[in-house]
Amino acid sequence: MGPSDPDKAKEISPQSLRARFAADILHNSVHGSSNEQHAEEKIQFIFGDISTDVPTASSPPLSDRLNCCKETLNHVTDSASH
Repeated sequence: MGPSDPDKAKEISPQSLRARFAADILHNSVHGSSNEQHAEEKIQFIFGDISTDVPTASSPPLSDRLNCCKETLNHVTDSASH
């Protein structure tokens, strides 16, 4: 994802999403949580009561679990290119 400041991202992580697609620090292409607790709070807020536990052998295949992420990323990259 890269540092929240796209100028810094271009310097230290040039292949990151923010280096590649961010317009400026206010329009930095993607949102990410600053720590695990913040991530769990955001997941709970957006998706409701779902488990954030590590997947087990009985979990859906990774490809199924990533479909929502792929769709979101495609939307973000499409939006950034317009």
